[in-house]
Amino acid sequence: MQLRMTPLIRPFLITTALIASIGQKGMAENEADVVVYGSTPGGFCSAIAAAREGASVILLEPTDHVGAMNTGGLSHCDSNQMVRSTVMGLFDEWHTRVVKDYTDRGLKVPYNPAVKDQSLWTFEPHVAMRVTMQMLDEAGVRVLTNRYLKTVTKDGSRITSIVTGNGTFTGRVFVDGTYEGDLMAAGVDWTIGREGRESNNWHSADEAGRKKLWEAHKQYTLEFFHFLTTDLACPREFATDTPGSACAKTSSRDCQRIAFQGGGVINEGTIFPVRRANPKQGYAYHVPYRSIVPKPEQCDNLLVPVALSCTHVGISSLRIEGAWMIIGQSAGYFPNQGAEGRCISIVDELFGTRDPRHERSRDRH
Repeated sequence: MQLRMTPLIRPFLITTALIASIGQKGMAENEADVVVYGSTPGGFCSAIAAAREGASVILLEPTDHVGAMNTGGLSHCDSNQMVRSTVMGLFDEWHTRVVKDYTDRGLKVPYNPAVKDQSLWTFEPHVAMRVTMQMLDEAGVRVLTNRYLKTVTKDGSRITSIVTGNGTFTGRVFVDGTYEGDLMAAGVDWTIGREGRESNNWHSADEAGRKKLWEAHKQYTLEFFHFLTTDLACPREFATDTPGSACAKTSSRDCQRIAFQGGGVINEGTIFPVRRANPKQGYAYHVPYRSIVPKPEQCDNLLVPVALSCTHVGISSLRIEGAWMIIGQSAGYFPNQGAEGRCISIVDELFGTRDPRHERSRDRH
């Protein structure tokens, strides 16, 4: 099951709404600058990134397990199907520390994250959990489990607090780190399932017709991106609107098997991989910032890096934990190119400060 938000907004609309003048001092136990709900890899990377930039962060997990699939037995990173040189940040740091956990104990190196090839990266769940909790602890993130979301309190278009089965939590900025978009669903438009025939209208075309449609969509997309990135008439925020990247091949599992009357079955719902022939990797592409923020009139202090706005085909490529970790990190620290070409972090907007530490953090981008 996939959740998708409706088409979203320009970056400056959300960042202006995030401006605040509070510091970390004097906050109540259940209050933080940033509250992240859902400790998926995208969620815990959001929490770590925001905390490293100086924000007080509470990470709420509805279950008793932190880390979701990364620490729950996935034990294999699908980044072998990605262009690994484009998948860096906390994703790369996390895998480097997983390897270090083994070497520090005198054990064989399971893989080398510095080599950006297509080798399989495998690890044990308890090692993944240890590394994840260490990174959260070092960043100063307060991690609370068994906090299942009950209701959301809003003041106009702003979330002021979320009520869980075990406490109410107040924040300035909220991040929905769940796979299902639990927090987003409170007052933000969303749809579920793949698009109907009327959205794409490919079903009635023959082979030649489908090739023609494919080329038309391809040419439109190429020309559209060329316009966005080169034409001076296009607002700059469209050209620089990129919090993350993804590059996994498109792939979607069967949703049902249909039996023929005379015998036999056919799989329905499969999306066959779109990838390079050699190496067999997906094509790298940018993920726009506007895909992780709702319409401002619905909620102007929420970011959704996991259940983001995308099509059914889009999520078939985005659904890799490595991509979600990068987008999640960007939600905690979003490098939005300003008018002067400077990078403005979400924490800068939160605190309304320009101290040297934040100046140095912007220089990294």
